Amino acid sequence: NYPNAYPINTDCEWHIRTAPGTKIQITIHDFDLESSGNCIFDVLRVYGGKDMTSPVLTTLCHEQTRPTVVTTQGNTALLMLKSDQSVRGKGFNASYTTIPGGCGGLFTAPHGSIHSPNYPQHYDIHSDCVWTIRVDALHVVEINFTDFDVEPSVNCSYDYLSVHDGEDEEAPALLQHCGNSLPSPSLVRASSNVLTVRLKADGSSNGRGFQADYNTGCGASVEVGMEDFGQLVSPHYPSRDTSRINCSWHLHAPTG
Repeated sequence: NYPNAYPINTDCEWHIRTAPGTKIQITIHDFDLESSGNCIFDVLRVYGGKDMTSPVLTTLCHEQTRPTVVTTQGNTALLMLKSDQSVRGKGFNASYTTIPGGCGGLFTAPHGSIHSPNYPQHYDIHSDCVWTIRVDALHVVEINFTDFDVEPSVNCSYDYLSVHDGEDEEAPALLQHCGNSLPSPSLVRASSNVLTVRLKADGSSNGRGFQADYNTGCGASVEVGMEDFGQLVSPHYPSRDTSRINCSWHLHAPTG
């Protein structure tokens, strides 16, 4: 019914399959569902595979103020919309694009998950994957590793995963890790709204890789110029769901 309200008690599935050897970039252009803590009422879930056993790329229920992008690691995806019997919104409008195969990709959802190719099966030898996570400006990205198995070596000289504080793998490294234990600490926080994850593998042994959840951390440190102006936005704005948050924004302006 978009752009009119979707029905109550909706349970819809969209299955996307592209040519073998490609992957799928999904862009949600407009999004308006009943908002709730933990998305317990109405919800849209995007799975990075053909069914609900596949990793969840993102779970959305709060109104989005900008397009949301997620990228699969293979050529199948599943979108599921569920609604309860009460409040409704106009739903969502999304498009998908077939892009060349390979691993990594762009993620701009406020929260979601990334995982190594073939996860939980072994990633390919000679993998070189880069994920870029970008959340709303004036917030920061947090990523928490929940499973980790990358070929161990001294100084991680064979296979490794690195997390970088910026747009690409040339940005300062916040973490470099290998082996079959979670990084310590498993939660890594960027200094801005952009974070990059790289998985690099050589031509020998491999493991099942990794899975990680990322989130929008509230607060930021902002450098303000002499004539700058802008807005600060709380998490999930304009939703009223601001439970259990504690945010600080530090603004730095030139002296005088």
